[in-house]
Amino acid sequence: MLTDLFIGLEAAHVRYVLIGGMAVNLHGVPRSTFDIDLAVSFDEDNLRRFWEYMLSVGFKPRQPVTLQQFLQPAMREDWRVHKHMLAITFVVESPFWLEVDVLLDLAGMTFEELQADSCRIPMKDISIPVAGIDSLIHMKLAAGREQDLCDVEVLRRLQ
Repeated sequence: MLTDLFIGLEAAHVRYVLIGGMAVNLHGVPRSTFDIDLAVSFDEDNLRRFWEYMLSVGFKPRQPVTLQQFLQPAMREDWRVHKHMLAITFVVESPFWLEVDVLLDLAGMTFEELQADSCRIPMKDISIPVAGIDSLIHMKLAAGREQDLCDVEVLRRLQ
C-alpha cells in the first residue's frame, strides 16, 4: 500500500516531499510512526492533482474540508492560525487504516527550500523525495515534542 501511494503520487505528477517519522526511518533511524507526513507544493495545479489522486484511491479528508477551501491560501492560513491545525489529514480504511498528513506549516521553510534539501531514497520499485537531515532537524526542533527532540538527537549523529 505505501509504495502504491508513492507510485501514484509520482504518476499524478504531484510535487511532494516525505517528512516526519517515515522520513527519519528512511534516513536509517529506527522509530515507530503511525502516519505519513508530507509537504506538498501549495501551487493550485499541484494541490488539485494531489486532492484528485487521493480521492481516486479511496482517501478522504478527515476534517470537513472541500477542494475549493483547500486551494485557498487564506483559508489554509486561517486553519493554521485560528484553529491551530497543523495538517490536513487524509484517511483510508481499507485494506487497513492509513493516515496521510499534509502539513500546513513547514516551520518557516518554503516548499522549494525543503525540496532543494531533499534527496531521493529508493523504496522497492520507486525512489521517493525525502526531506534532508538538515530540514528534518529544523522542522523537528520547531515542533519541539519529546519524540521530535529524540529524533533530532539521533539525526545529528548521522550528520
